[in-house]
Amino acid sequence: YHIGNQVYALSPGDTLLFEATQPHCFLSMGKFPAIVLLVFQASEGSHLARRYHLDT
Repeated sequence: YHIGNQVYALSPGDTLLFEATQPHCFLSMGKFPAIVLLVFQASEGSHLARRYHLDT
């Protein structure tokens, strides 16, 4: 998972929490597709994160 300039190698069962207004993306580095569960938490100012995802 890439968040800003940081790269995180995640394994099955790992979790990651971050501000969604930061540039971020994920990529499966294995030979099989990854299964990812994304959870979005609504909060004050969440429209910024939603707008970021819809605009990119």
